Amino acid sequence: MILVLLGTNPYSFTRLAKAADRYAEKSMEKVFIQLGHTNYLPLSASYKDFLSKQDIINMIDEAEIVITQGGFGSIADCLRAGKKVVAVPRKPELNESPDQQEELVRELEKLDRLIGVYDIEELPEAILRAKFTKFKSGEKPFITDLINNFLVLR
Repeated sequence: MILVLLGTNPYSFTRLAKAADRYAEKSMEKVFIQLGHTNYLPLSASYKDFLSKQDIINMIDEAEIVITQGGFGSIADCLRAGKKVVAVPRKPELNESPDQQEELVRELEKLDRLIGVYDIEELPEAILRAKFTKFKSGEKPFITDLINNFLVLR
C-alpha cells in the first residue's frame, strides 16, 4: 500500500491529492490518502480527511512507501519507522502553506533519507525510484537532531 499524508495544517494540498489519485488510477495499486483540509475527493484512491495519530503511525507501519507533504512532523514519523519516503514540499506561492518546506526536503534528500518531488508531474517516477532505492537508515536521535538544527538555523 502507498500511503499519502497531506498533513493537518489548514491549507489545501489539491496538487498532491490529484497526482496521487491519478497514480492510483493508472497503476492499479492500493493508495490511501489522508486528505486533511484538502477539498479534492479522490476517485481511485481510498481516503479519509483525518486520522488519529495512532492510526497514522499504524498506517505508516503497513505502507510500502509513504508520500508526504514536506512538513517535518510527517517526515520524522516516516523516517523513525524506517519507511521509504517521497516528500512533496508545499509551495507558499500556490497558497498551500505559509512557510517554505523545500529546504528541509532538499537537505534530507542530500542525505539519502528520502526522494523529493519538486515538479508534481514527476511523482510516478519518484514512486518507482523509491521502490528500488535503498535509503540510509537513521536512528531517532539523528532525525530529531537534524530537524532541530534545521529549525534553529532559520
